[in-house]
Amino acid sequence: MHLQKNLSHRLLVILGLAGLIVHLWAQLAGQGAVEFISKAIPVACMIVWLHGQDSRYAKLIRVGLVFSLAGDLLLEVSPDFFIWGLLAFLCAQLCYVLAFAGAAARKAWLRALPVLIWVGGAYTLLYPHLGKLAIPVAVYVSVIGAMLWRALALLDQPAARWQWAACLGALLFGISDTILAFNRFYTPWPGANLAVILTYWAGQFGIALSVFRSARGNPAVF
Repeated sequence: MHLQKNLSHRLLVILGLAGLIVHLWAQLAGQGAVEFISKAIPVACMIVWLHGQDSRYAKLIRVGLVFSLAGDLLLEVSPDFFIWGLLAFLCAQLCYVLAFAGAAARKAWLRALPVLIWVGGAYTLLYPHLGKLAIPVAVYVSVIGAMLWRALALLDQPAARWQWAACLGALLFGISDTILAFNRFYTPWPGANLAVILTYWAGQFGIALSVFRSARGNPAVF
């Protein structure tokens, strides 16, 4: 049974990586339909990967991934669906906030300071370019800031590997959203789409990986 589970995990990794490669190729080749379908594969594999993990933490992460998948597809369908995609990702971030906060109740107010500088500074620069989206983006920025803060609050002294996985995953997710926002609202730059999708997938993988813990509190994946 253990061997079968390990094999299924490896197959999911292979399928997820295949979807990633196909999506990047479709972006470069301008294959819209293939780009749309392949974008869903890596996160869909992560959702399946978490099947059978029944802790409250795991369930919240899994629901967050489902909302993220919905956001992926909405953003890919049309730029007109941006606000709906933003709403889906907002729900995903709320799930991650609840998961991280439930795993570590410590306040860790000092760890909120770099997050406040990051998201506050980014929003200040973006604000003149947001127009009617200023309030929705402000709400989203606040929630992702809370997610980043609670992820940093997870880290013990010394931190377990699952805590590092969650924290680094959250930071990569935040970096992805920051790049996306500046590319969309501030000034486009070459390679931004590639940077956004790679940091996003890496971030989601880190967060998903944090669900798997051995008896010592470390990820037990393969």
